[in-house]
Amino acid sequence: LAMVIAVAVYVVAGAFAIREIEAIPRHDPETSRPKREAHEIRHSSLNRTRKCVLAALQRLGAVSNCSQHLDSTHLSWLDECYRHEDHRRIATDTSSEEDKKAGGGKNGDGKEYEYWTLMDSVLFCYTVITTIGYGNVAPRTFNGRIFVILYGLVGVPFTMLAIANLGKFLATILKSWTRPFVKCARRLRRRLCKPKYTAKEKQRLMERESRKSVKVGF
Repeated sequence: LAMVIAVAVYVVAGAFAIREIEAIPRHDPETSRPKREAHEIRHSSLNRTRKCVLAALQRLGAVSNCSQHLDSTHLSWLDECYRHEDHRRIATDTSSEEDKKAGGGKNGDGKEYEYWTLMDSVLFCYTVITTIGYGNVAPRTFNGRIFVILYGLVGVPFTMLAIANLGKFLATILKSWTRPFVKCARRLRRRLCKPKYTAKEKQRLMERESRKSVKVGF
């Protein structure tokens, strides 16, 4: 049983390893489109802010006649430009954070990756060490292929040895379980099936019976 548990641990470890090795960067329109949209939103936001600030400065210049004294009403025109853009930026950041949480699959370098499912990885490693094969599925990367070769070189003999030991263990258990049933079957067979005697054995039995009867007569 210890070897069977070791094989199971070996399969799970190989599944996690091949899953990480075969992770490929995701380059699809669905992931690049949100980035382009976010960039366009920021660019348009800067343009709107710039136009708003220019308009506010023109209004300030017209009202104050280039005076150094400005009241709070005049300054609120500039605040409105940035306040509107702050609300839009908060909404954009919130939506991008939700997209990140929903998408997942990011590694330490910030890129999105496509991973094998854990069940597929376990099944693939199991078929490698048992030499069954998993259809046409094979690693795409060079590192993944090298890993599978080394993984099989170690795992195949180890698995065959574990299967052989498991077979011996099961055979021993079956023998111990069937031994009482075999004994009972032999006893029933002896009781139900009468013994068949040959002609010589029948003659000997008749002679014994006749001798016993003669002794009883005397």
